[in-house]
Amino acid sequence: MSKSTSSSIMASSQTSYQAVVHVWYKDPAKHRGQNLKIDVPDNSLVDDYHTFGVDLSPQAIVFFRDGKRVWSQPTPPELDGPMYPLVNLHSEAAGQSIGRPTPPRSS
Repeated sequence: MSKSTSSSIMASSQTSYQAVVHVWYKDPAKHRGQNLKIDVPDNSLVDDYHTFGVDLSPQAIVFFRDGKRVWSQPTPPELDGPMYPLVNLHSEAAGQSIGRPTPPRSS
């Protein structure tokens, strides 16, 4: 049974972001996950500096913003191996893309 797990914090707009826990299998029919849309004041994700964190334990995956707990989920039983951080800076605020190539727009 080939699988991988991930927990993510993803900015999805200028007024919210998502905390996500996924379990991915080779067989897509077995994929599952949970996510929570977290609303924030307009433009605060781009106008202010924030810290984000994830605490992994055998019991729970806990998400933080600016040192405050914002969401938690029970740790999936598949999360039974070493974990490591993967940081990806990506933002599409104000029509800009940072952290990944963006193809030119056709006129």
